[in-house]
Formats: sequence, C-alpha cells, structure tokens
Amino acid sequence: MYGYLVDGCASERDYIDGHVVITHTGGKSVDDSEGERRLASDQSINDPSIRSLLNNLRDKIPIAFIVGELLLIIWYMALKATSD
Repeated sequence: MYGYLVDGCASERDYIDGHVVITHTGGKSVDDSEGERRLASDQSINDPSIRSLLNNLRDKIPIAFIVGELLLIIWYMALKATSD
C-alpha cells in the first residue's frame, strides 16, 4: 500500500496533525435507523486493509495519506462546535 484516502466518515477518536495520523480504517460502517454512520464491527488483523498497513509497518514502507474534502469539513465543524 502506497497511499490511503481518509474521507467521509470521521470517528470522534480520529486525530491528524503534521506528524501523526490516528484513524479507524473504515469499511465496517453502516447507517443506523436514524441515518447516522456507526461501526458495525471491529477490524480484524485478517482484514485486507489492516494486513496492508501492518505489511507497510513491517517493511518500513511510507504511506501517503490523502485527506478528502468531506473529512476536512466534518473536522472543521466539530472544532468550531467545541470552541463556541
């Protein structure tokens, strides 16, 4: 894996700054009865995206993270709400 798109469904525990990226890898989200995105199940070490990330870690291969526009809007609105 050489690149990873982070967009659309932010988690309240996700964090990105200039040096650190902490994010759930997605792919396990569903819409609940109220139209909110929720994680349906935990990630597994056998999930392809997790295996790829672990292979990069083991082989010391850097990953380019692409932060999508939708995610930036979600984070901006969350930061604005907490600062009001």
